[in-house]
Amino acid sequence: MTRSYIVQTIAVLCCVGAAYISHNLLMKHLNGTSGVAWFESGCKESNGSGSSADCDAVLASPYAYWPPKLNPDSRKPHIPVAFLGLLYFSMLGIWLFGVGSPSIDRRWIHIVPLGMVVMGLLSSANFLNIMFSKLDQWCPWCLVTHILNVIIAISVFLLFPKDHAKDDTPKPEDDAKPATPATARHPSTRLAWTTILAMLLFFYGANQMHGQQNASKAALANKSNFNRCVQAIQRIQKSGRALLVDWEDAPKFDIDIRPDDPIRQPNPQPGAWDVVVFSDFECPSCQRFASFIERKVQPLFDERLRIIFKHYPLDPKCNGRVRYPKHPHACNAARIAEGARLLGGNDGFWKAHDYLFRNRDNIRAGIMTPEVVAEAAGLDPQALKDAMSSADIQTRFDGDTTQAKKCELKGTPGVYVNGKHVDTLATMQVSFWDKLSDRYWQERQEPRPPHTRLKKSSVTPGTPVPVGDP
Repeated sequence: MTRSYIVQTIAVLCCVGAAYISHNLLMKHLNGTSGVAWFESGCKESNGSGSSADCDAVLASPYAYWPPKLNPDSRKPHIPVAFLGLLYFSMLGIWLFGVGSPSIDRRWIHIVPLGMVVMGLLSSANFLNIMFSKLDQWCPWCLVTHILNVIIAISVFLLFPKDHAKDDTPKPEDDAKPATPATARHPSTRLAWTTILAMLLFFYGANQMHGQQNASKAALANKSNFNRCVQAIQRIQKSGRALLVDWEDAPKFDIDIRPDDPIRQPNPQPGAWDVVVFSDFECPSCQRFASFIERKVQPLFDERLRIIFKHYPLDPKCNGRVRYPKHPHACNAARIAEGARLLGGNDGFWKAHDYLFRNRDNIRAGIMTPEVVAEAAGLDPQALKDAMSSADIQTRFDGDTTQAKKCELKGTPGVYVNGKHVDTLATMQVSFWDKLSDRYWQERQEPRPPHTRLKKSSVTPGTPVPVGDP
């Protein structure tokens, strides 16, 4: 066994050990733990002199990245130092294992590992200086990798072939002998390229692994942030006061209410508040809200709210502001309701409105016909079919959708109380409408009637998800 072989073996083993430590440090950096008990036990130690070993503290510092992540909010790329160590030791180990010490005539190729270890030594010096001068704790395993790096560097320098090496000097009697495998050119072109290819493949694989780990870490962080957001939203939803403040702070839109707009006001009173609803007869959230405002909200205001219906079908056949049909039968249902209004006035519209929402499944299935709605609304079926083709209906749709754009409508149902938008979080929250009722009676300068107060047994239904056009 030659001296070069022994040195090469030591160097390769040191590379393997340093790469393994770097891998565990990277796992600890990304996940908070390496998952190796004995490795974790070597991460912390106190010597009682004010300086302590703590890998976690070092890995959590800005200097655990290259370049240092001094600004936590920085969006520039910062690579974990442990990952750079894993790449460095692994690729150097592959080279030393595949090539080792080249023959004299090819010693120029040794510039590859020499260049790597020179950069490695400079990096070790820099990181050691940072660890012991800028940080309060130091990392035992990091220190081990730097010591191994010095041993590897010495080995690489020793592996540089020299002309006067005894084991490389041919004996006089061997001068005339042909080259044997022991004295042949090393590495061969094939071996050199194979080693380089192995290094490139490892570099690619390590980058892929690191990318997947970062993606997994980011996904977990996003999930955690999402859960916190959901919890915050749930807390806000439970607070009618918070939802009321949001409504109060909303901008006020000037919504045009036409004399012939469908208006439902069970208990006409001066000073009633207007609730404008942009709706779609095929929209499930619109169906739920139509029932909710009648059963749960109107009683809180002693039936004094004026509900004004505006059309916003999510169907491009009659709504030019919709890109593709989310509700392909919404326009037909809207034409039926408008035909009923043309024939039966305000009362005819609301009869058709209630029937269409009660039978929304038939609209979704595409089997809702004017005949059945005419029978429910007490209208002539043929007259309703004729009214549905009126050009005035499309004019009304265009007016409503234009108004919706001015009100910055994002989806249906779009609810506006006295011109101010009610956020989706609040539309189906009884607590919000209860606080809003308090505000209504205060503005009326009347004591709130006892029968309008929310009963303790009232349960807030789930918030509908609005269906909007992008």
